[in-house]
Amino acid sequence: MKRTKKEWFNILRELAIESDRFDKKDLVKFIDRQLELLQEKVEKEKIRVSKKRVKTEDVLKDRVFNAITDYYQSLEEIYLEVLIANADIEDLSKEKIVPRLTKLIQEGLVEKTKARDVETNKRIVVYRLKQEEEENEVLHRI
Repeated sequence: MKRTKKEWFNILRELAIESDRFDKKDLVKFIDRQLELLQEKVEKEKIRVSKKRVKTEDVLKDRVFNAITDYYQSLEEIYLEVLIANADIEDLSKEKIVPRLTKLIQEGLVEKTKARDVETNKRIVVYRLKQEEEENEVLHRI
């Protein structure tokens, strides 16, 4: 079984405490400091990754949101709108847009439904900005 540095330092710490061969205080102090450094490194990496993730995801999510209209649009149409409006985004793909659409749906900003594509007669998923409840009720009454 492969062990992490943290696990090895904890094992060494236990051995140092149980052993009578050398000065325990200095060794335990050294090991404790190494464990602290490892923990600090892990926390800094988590912060760095979360900042990077927030920057890239939020920017793209905002741009996807700006591309969505009050009218139903397919993923392809939204993708093209984002692509045209944001030529500065490298490696933009539909696979990166779908999670942003899902997040916008979860936040209650966008709604999705299924519709038939006029050209292919296939069912597709379409998206639009979330409409007020009153507007939807009027449509259902008609």
